[in-house]
Amino acid sequence: MSAKEISLERVVFEARYPYGHLFYDRCGQTLLDIENNFYDWVAAVDDNNTGVLQNPNADARIIISNNTFNFMVKRPNPDNLEPLFYECQEIFKIVENNFGLDVYTRMGLRPNWLKPTESAEEADARVLGSSLTVSVPEEITTNGFVMQKQNVLIALQKDGFEYRVEMGGIIRAEGIDPASLIRQDPKSMSENQRNARLAAMKRAAEYRANPKYGIQLDVDCVLYGPKELKVMEFSLRQMEIVLNNFLPILQGI
Repeated sequence: MSAKEISLERVVFEARYPYGHLFYDRCGQTLLDIENNFYDWVAAVDDNNTGVLQNPNADARIIISNNTFNFMVKRPNPDNLEPLFYECQEIFKIVENNFGLDVYTRMGLRPNWLKPTESAEEADARVLGSSLTVSVPEEITTNGFVMQKQNVLIALQKDGFEYRVEMGGIIRAEGIDPASLIRQDPKSMSENQRNARLAAMKRAAEYRANPKYGIQLDVDCVLYGPKELKVMEFSLRQMEIVLNNFLPILQGI
């Protein structure tokens, strides 16, 4: 990872709801409705009592349960997020209608940014020089202790929203994920599933198992007890807040 440009590694939208009991009756129909309305999405096998869909072309995944909707995309284009959030919104409308949802406990958007470095040591040194830092009490430093590295985690509030901001050096090894689409026998798949399987295999082949060093900025933007879920409006606004207030911290290192 030699490029010095910051990348948007993933974006996650999540909604939580307390009365999604119709999941147990309508999960299959919900997955089918999403597949029928959004061609690139295919249902995947899962063993954890959840509904799972994958979109290998976009490197995206949806997990649906009786209390949570989770929409995750890896390495989206940060300059063209509006279509992504629109699709998330329209897919959630299907879940919302099929489960009869009208009460929500939490809505969140979590972008994760990565600034690559040549080594773990470089990442640690850069984080130490960041404007987002930990203050060490004088009684510790006067006894000869010197800060070697830091991972910073703070929780902020503004206008009823909570922002959990985490930054630190990472060493990441990313290998092939044996996704259910890859494990299945292609002879038993539909044409759309076979196409999705090929796309998943292509994505997996692009990942390298070699360690990648960098500095991670993870911002969890949360609204508790929303009266309604305006997915696209919320997501675009929170990304704007992250870009204007938190990403400059990583850019300045």
